[in-house]
Amino acid sequence: MDIGDQPFVGSEALASGLVKKHQMRTQFRAVFPDVYVIRDAELTVRRRAKAAWLYSHREGVIAGLTASALHGAEWVDDDLPIELIWSNARRPRGLRTFDMRLRPDEFVVLDGVRITTVVRTAFDVARRGRLDNAIARLDALGNATGLSADDVLAVADCHRGARGLRQLRTALGLYDPGAASPKETWLRLLIIRAGYPRPRTQIPVLSPDGRRWYYLDMGWEEIKLAAEYDGEQHRVNPIQFAYDIQRSEDLDEVNAGDVRDFVGRYLKPEQRTIVTVAHGGTPTPIYTADTAARAIGNERLARAPLARDLVRVSIPEAVETTLDNGLTLLAAQTNHAPIVSVRFEIRGAGPLFAPGANPAVATVAAAMLREGTATRASRGIAEDLDNFGVSLSAGAGSDAASVSVQAIGLADTFNSWFPVVADVVAHASFPGDELPLLKRRLIAETQNRRSTPASVAGEILDEMLYGPDAAKRITPQQIESVTADQLRSWYAERYAPQNVILSVGGAVKTGKIRQQVANALGKWTKTSFTEPAAQDRAPAAAKVVIVDRPGSVQTALVFGVRGVDRAHPDQLALVVANRVLGGGPASRLFVKLREERGLTYGVLSQVNAFKHGGDWRGAGEITSGRIGEGAEALAAELKRIGTDAVPDQELDDAKRSIVASFAVTLEQLPQLVSYMSSRRVYGLSPDYWDRFPQKIMAITPVDIKRVGATYMDMSRIQVVAVGDSTTLRSVLEPFGQVTVVK
Repeated sequence: MDIGDQPFVGSEALASGLVKKHQMRTQFRAVFPDVYVIRDAELTVRRRAKAAWLYSHREGVIAGLTASALHGAEWVDDDLPIELIWSNARRPRGLRTFDMRLRPDEFVVLDGVRITTVVRTAFDVARRGRLDNAIARLDALGNATGLSADDVLAVADCHRGARGLRQLRTALGLYDPGAASPKETWLRLLIIRAGYPRPRTQIPVLSPDGRRWYYLDMGWEEIKLAAEYDGEQHRVNPIQFAYDIQRSEDLDEVNAGDVRDFVGRYLKPEQRTIVTVAHGGTPTPIYTADTAARAIGNERLARAPLARDLVRVSIPEAVETTLDNGLTLLAAQTNHAPIVSVRFEIRGAGPLFAPGANPAVATVAAAMLREGTATRASRGIAEDLDNFGVSLSAGAGSDAASVSVQAIGLADTFNSWFPVVADVVAHASFPGDELPLLKRRLIAETQNRRSTPASVAGEILDEMLYGPDAAKRITPQQIESVTADQLRSWYAERYAPQNVILSVGGAVKTGKIRQQVANALGKWTKTSFTEPAAQDRAPAAAKVVIVDRPGSVQTALVFGVRGVDRAHPDQLALVVANRVLGGGPASRLFVKLREERGLTYGVLSQVNAFKHGGDWRGAGEITSGRIGEGAEALAAELKRIGTDAVPDQELDDAKRSIVASFAVTLEQLPQLVSYMSSRRVYGLSPDYWDRFPQKIMAITPVDIKRVGATYMDMSRIQVVAVGDSTTLRSVLEPFGQVTVVK
């Protein structure tokens, strides 16, 4: 037993001879009865929480505000009573106990102490005290953990008789993890209650010199208006105070002339895109440059749509160039904003082709690209990107066969920051001293992801649909065993220019883009490697896997069938069929299972289409006691989509919803660049995206019925359920052969 500066049980320390009685009196102090800490140790929330848990004979569970603090939430005072779920009518001072039962999935072990999960903690703190305080506590917890309101509502569905549920739902409706302090939360609530539109929090603003990003507390980007709270904590911390002064001075430098210059350069009438959608009506056309000014002059913006016009779009034409080393460049000049978006697709380097000896190598290599190059250290790369305000990410690409590296930054500094991004892709060095930290982060992410039933079920479904060789489930042990030499070997073989499709779009002329790419990547050495063919192992018959979770009151259910690749003629019909069946809150599955029967908080589906195959899948969490009813409803809807013609109005609504959603994405430069890239990656026609709305609107009820019967076939469905196997086995046996795993 090692005492150190942590709390300990006094009687245990005396019995072991680790501490003498006179030492106990002179060198230690009691936190709770028979629980001590060294006398000069600061009594933080974390130390007092552990002391409370020890006082409960290691039986209690830390909860409420105390658990929130342990999960990383700020603004929890150290001297507040420790909240503990433990039955004790004679609790000591400084301890608040609750006699309640927790479900097995509502607590975890953190640093050896049992503590309520993030979502259970949110469920507790949001139901207690004044509403505004509850919202502030939720915001702080979400700011630290990325808490999902939907996950908290799922917990509420399991405790329908609990007190404070009305306040919980109100608080979640006003929850915003962007608040950096309770005062910011209360300012936001004051604004909303005064009748103003709900502001967005943490709005990024670039400094005038283009070297620093600042974040405004809240505001409305479309009218360039922000509201901020400057609390006393900003003045107590000298570093924060100095930063705020610099920030204020930089923002003050922006004057009316700067605004007029920006408007003159980028917000021109001929560059405007107009999208008008009326509820229950029809989207109006999206006007291109040659018709926008005329539309504005006719005051088209002020009118509701009168005709059932078809949305027409025009994706910027990309100029394709192939460098001498085989790299394919797609360059397009756009006028969305003074920014440039870059996307590398490195074919053959994705986890689909990861080596069987250690499938984690491909994933770790992609994650480590920015940790060092032959001429730049990890810190230098981070500082360079930060100075130019560049966002850089790397991971699985358009499908598991590739790695995607994406960056976005200012057009005015493109010449300065693009060489850094290119260096990361073409000359990664995988320094050994950076690898242990990265592995710890990836292991923690993997463990965290697999702590949720839906994620576990999704990984198993991938394996059932594509086979274990294609859908490799990476373990923490495999990540830990990756070496720098393995990464360098994989990188040298797979990261080659002849397998790279580089798409660049933004407020830069295509000639300048070509020159920058040639300068930065022209000497990247070509190899003989080509992207291999992927193995296709589609399942032959329907199967069910149950991950046993005894006593679970919620069942995580995922289901899917193999679909088609991205270039298949049936792919768009499947997209429309999915929108009808489960692709949104107006879809059949969502309405039947949630709105009409109250079986789940939500069930949705999606179509995935890659270069090497695809699938249709859905997911939802259903109350375990009514899983049979949910399974029957699911089977009925799957059968109906392939046997009954979709009514014209339902189909028309689904198609127009898809087209309207697509039109909105055209305002996002990274999405435009992704569309440019996908045409080349999947071998789509040059006018594929220009004609996308027409193709969607041409889908007929006959098409939906045909693809429903062909692909959404119950005889081929794969089902994964995470829940109590004693309840699930008999219910799911009609779907296919059942296998139960622990």
